[in-house]
Order: sequence, then C-alpha cells, then structure tokens
Amino acid sequence: MLAITYPIVGLLLARVLHGYSFLPLLFPLAAGFALLGPFAAIVFYDLSRQRERGIIPRVAAAMDIVRSTSSIAIGLLGAMLAALFLTWVATAQSIYNAFFDFAPVFSMPGFFRHLVGTTDGRTFFLEWSAAGSVFAIVAFSISVVSFPTLIDRRASATDAVLTSLR
Repeated sequence: MLAITYPIVGLLLARVLHGYSFLPLLFPLAAGFALLGPFAAIVFYDLSRQRERGIIPRVAAAMDIVRSTSSIAIGLLGAMLAALFLTWVATAQSIYNAFFDFAPVFSMPGFFRHLVGTTDGRTFFLEWSAAGSVFAIVAFSISVVSFPTLIDRRASATDAVLTSLR
C-alpha cells in the first residue's frame, strides 16, 4: 500500500507545484512526507496485530483505534510528526534561500544542472541532504516503536516515545 501511496502523493505534489516558485520544495515535500509515514501506517499496524492474534483482519476493526484509550496519544504523536515535517520544510526553504537568495526556479532541468554543475550547487545539496537526514533520524527514533506500542500496549505518548528512543 505504501509503495503505491508515496509515488502518487509525490506526483500530485509535483503537479501542484509545477509552474510555481515552490519547485525547490518539491524534493523536501516529497521526502518529508515520509516523516508522516508512521502515523499514516497505524491502520496497518493494527491489521498486523490482528493477524498475529489469529483474528481475520478487518479494516472496520482497525478503525477502532479512533475510539481506543490510546487515540489521544496517537493524535499527539501524529501532531508531533506533523510539526517535525513543517519544521523540515521551513529548514529546507531556509537553506535554499541561504544559497540562492529568493531566486525562483523556472525549470527543474535548469535547477538540476545548477546543483550538479556548480560548487555552490553541490554544497547546497550536501547541506540540504544532511539536514534532511537529521530530521529523518529524529522522526525514526521517536516513532519506530511508538505507534505499535500505543496500539498494542495502550501506553502513554511519553512512555511510547521513550521506549522508541531506547
């Protein structure tokens, strides 16, 4: 499901941003969308839990997450990942502005040639990638175990994040 969802969202983002000055944010938005992946996968976590218990998985039963005791903690953790995503987009834009001022990008091929063909472009891309890696590591660290813990153990958001960090 995720292998289909991510490319579709990426293509939709590309289509929406095409022709606007947001083209430099295409990659950060598409890559940053993965920061929200653990929250988007909670239904799949619950379906997997049902299968482990020998229950025939049903999406309707997985939607019981909304009414569970952990729903507030799941929402809180989802909001935390959304804030991390928005911070990533702002950081990516800041890095772009630091290297290229506020110059708009008129074509992706021209932008790509500038990235690959100039020292400034390569330095920009390395800094951009390093910043993105930090955001990815933070998102992974706080959520790799958190959502499954919230679904399976009905823990608090704090306990789930601390467990994930360990």
